[in-house]
Amino acid sequence: MSLMNTLMLSCRKATHLMERRTMEELGTLGRMQLWVHLRVCDGCRAFQKQNAQMDVLMKNREPVDASVDTTVLEKRILTALEKGPGPID
Repeated sequence: MSLMNTLMLSCRKATHLMERRTMEELGTLGRMQLWVHLRVCDGCRAFQKQNAQMDVLMKNREPVDASVDTTVLEKRILTALEKGPGPID
């Protein structure tokens, strides 16, 4: 296998490596492959920039109260199940 074949990645593999490096350190080969790919691929550079912006936004977001009252929805589902199949809304 030639050096170019070793270093060139598909966009799918490059984005996978970008995601993986947010969770763990990439090895030398992975870092080199990603570096080479990002030098030639405008789309993946844009993805990397957008991904970094999303990370910042998620890190700085306000906490949200995740408790949601589902009582009304539960009653609707149970009523629909009791009635059986009917016309689809």
